[in-house]
Amino acid sequence: MIQKNLGFTLIELIVVMALIAMAAALVVPRINASQSTLFQSDVREALTVLKYGRRMAIIQGKDSTVSLQSNSQQTERPKRLNPERWIARASSLQCQSKQNEEDEKDSKKDEEKKKDMTCNITFYPEGGSSGSEILLSFQHYRAKITLNPLTGKASWEMLEHERE
Repeated sequence: MIQKNLGFTLIELIVVMALIAMAAALVVPRINASQSTLFQSDVREALTVLKYGRRMAIIQGKDSTVSLQSNSQQTERPKRLNPERWIARASSLQCQSKQNEEDEKDSKKDEEKKKDMTCNITFYPEGGSSGSEILLSFQHYRAKITLNPLTGKASWEMLEHERE
């Protein structure tokens, strides 16, 4: 009578574990890259809306106001881009305008209110703006958009990663 071997050999188990490890090594970095891509898309969209608002103020010869808003305040994102209003996909938003700095020093207790908010920026026909610093954050990614009050031009920089 021949006895059948019903188990796996050590070599078969090692080969299967090696295949699982290689598949995981390929999938995990792509997940992190997609999160970074989503955040960078939010930053580019916000910059585009700000540049459009400045351009419209100059062309039309009257003040133009742009509204940036965190997604947590909106249940669903509009299907098409509104040139005067931007809603983040995933990012939270903090806005510090020059006129609000004094108010923020007095109300540091409202940290939760500051986390998710709407930021209104006014552009003037001469090209200037109300000036503001906008901090976008998503998980451990952070970027700062700075609006020059004299020229109204937006510049941005990626900030250091915050690892938890």
